[in-house]
Amino acid sequence: MAEERNVQETQAGEAVSTEQQTELTAEQRAAATPSKGKKKRKVPRKWIALGAVGAVVAGLFWRGRNAAGPNPALGFVEDTAQKRDIVTYHSFTGTVEPVTSKALTTTVTGVKILEVNFEKGDEVKKGDVIATLDTKTLDNQIEQSQATLDQTTAQGQAQVKQAQTNYDNLKESTANGTNQALSSAQNQLKSAQKSYSDLKNNLATGTEPSILQARTQMETAKANYDNLQNNIAKNLDPSLQQAQNTVNQAFQGLLTAQEQYNNEVKLNNQQLSATISAAQQQVDGAYGQLTAAQMQLTQARENKSNAEAAANESASGIGELLASITGSPAGGSYNSATYDQAITAAQNGVDNAERSYQNAKDNYEAAKQNEENQLTMLYDSLITAQTSYISAVDGYNATVNSLRQQLETYGRTYNDAVTSYNAAVNAANQQLGTLANQVGAASDSLAAARTSNSDQLELYEQQVEQAKTGADQKPAKVQIDQLKESKDDYRIVAPIDGEITELNLTEGEVLGASTAAATTGLGTVTDFSKMKLDIQIGEYDILGVEEGAPVLITLDALNKTYDGKITYISHEATVNSGVSYFEAEVEFDADEDARSGMSAEVKLTVNDLQDVLTVPSDAVHTETNGSSYVYIQGKSGSNMQKQTVELGATDGTYTEITGGLSDGDEILYQPTQNNDMYQLMMGGPEGAQGAE
Repeated sequence: MAEERNVQETQAGEAVSTEQQTELTAEQRAAATPSKGKKKRKVPRKWIALGAVGAVVAGLFWRGRNAAGPNPALGFVEDTAQKRDIVTYHSFTGTVEPVTSKALTTTVTGVKILEVNFEKGDEVKKGDVIATLDTKTLDNQIEQSQATLDQTTAQGQAQVKQAQTNYDNLKESTANGTNQALSSAQNQLKSAQKSYSDLKNNLATGTEPSILQARTQMETAKANYDNLQNNIAKNLDPSLQQAQNTVNQAFQGLLTAQEQYNNEVKLNNQQLSATISAAQQQVDGAYGQLTAAQMQLTQARENKSNAEAAANESASGIGELLASITGSPAGGSYNSATYDQAITAAQNGVDNAERSYQNAKDNYEAAKQNEENQLTMLYDSLITAQTSYISAVDGYNATVNSLRQQLETYGRTYNDAVTSYNAAVNAANQQLGTLANQVGAASDSLAAARTSNSDQLELYEQQVEQAKTGADQKPAKVQIDQLKESKDDYRIVAPIDGEITELNLTEGEVLGASTAAATTGLGTVTDFSKMKLDIQIGEYDILGVEEGAPVLITLDALNKTYDGKITYISHEATVNSGVSYFEAEVEFDADEDARSGMSAEVKLTVNDLQDVLTVPSDAVHTETNGSSYVYIQGKSGSNMQKQTVELGATDGTYTEITGGLSDGDEILYQPTQNNDMYQLMMGGPEGAQGAE
């Protein structure tokens, strides 16, 4: 890795290292500029030699370089900034070796190898029996030990049985919940916990019946109060609206009755005198006719009387006088029927006149009564309307007072509901505390019962152990178990899947110090399906590299590539000759072609950019202040000028341009083969003096 680092340092003048191609960050570009406190990279000797020769020629181009940039005649070519794909990576080398290789082992010596089932080069699976050893001596030893154990064990079993029965009964009753003391304590605790949990859950979810009922009553009372208050404020209450409508209707009826009454009074004032006057005239006319008829009757009667008197008077003087008074001829004949007819006619006239007079009087009285009745009726209607209006107003006021009283009642009901709700909450919280105390007490009781039960169980267990101790044949059992377990050591098995790469076992041979297996090992099984390489990652390359990162592995001898990944990165750097690096391990799935010991190259992708703007890396130059530029054609068409650019990643051949150029912009540059002499004349490779 140190050699790789040195190679990179000597090639700092190029656009990017061929061994390690990374994105040119601002820090890396700044590193190309000499600064106080940083060591300058040594200039390779080949540049010193060429520089000595080129110094003579440099003066010839100095003026042109300072005035208008490099001369196109010095080998500059035209190119364009265009879209390309750029892939950069770190490159490492290593040697392929298997990930897993394990030795065959056994703890047995001095026994014969009865059977060998595989040969070197065979593929085996984990657990396959590679060789079997003779167990005859071991089997005899196990049989004798077991017979002795059986005899001594039988004697102590009876004592253990009773103690074990007591222990088992108590343990079983404890386990299956039939222990009365524990069961009672557990039931009390469960009941207390359930009551506490139910109440706590109800309080948390708002479903506690007492609180829920109190909240419902409170919300209902609040809704009733708010609705009624709103209805009163906005005149939306049906009873209030009905009372208001009744007042309005009564008031309108009062106005109508008042208007009708006033109109009737006004009409009476205008028409009553004419009606009464006409009736009075009829009465007066009838009365005049009656008076005239009465006078005619009186006159007829007087005429008859005078006629009778005249007829009866013999004195002509009296007769003439009467005749002059009555108009009858003096001394004429007297006809009673004529006078009677005149009287009858006059009487009929009087009767007719009396009837006309009475009718006129009746009509007059009727006219007066009719007007009085109409006015009285309208006045009564007015009084009724006034009474209805007053009653409606009283009803409205009563409704308002009733609603206010109802609102006050709703308010008191709401306040009472709030008090009840708070009381229910407090009561529930107090009950929760009480239940919590009950849970604690029940828990303490259960703990005490368990302690007592545990103490009794421990006592029984001690009695069992004491009985077992008297009949214990544990050392003998352990010895037999160890002998039985040791039989596994008489079977040499494959520790992993893989290939037998070493095998030092021969049938019939006795394992011992003089065998090959004793000096070189029984054998080895290697898994070649997974291979690994140990690589070294420089301290400047470690940033962003993580375990699990994918890599591309190339086996030079096979010219084949494999996909792998980094499985291990050391957290502690190794320092060698002043160069720090981190040990790392790469694994990949191998095929039959990949073999241990082959050389391989490992590539770790840093950037994989698609369709980004690029220029040839030879076209990128660096100013002394660390900024980058390329040459473009000057406005005059003959000279070149610098164009400052911002750089991204580079793969060595092309460099990403993130600013300063657009797709299709023309640039001028010297390809590498034409650039050496120009750099020589200009003072060596650009950037060589400023890189660390």
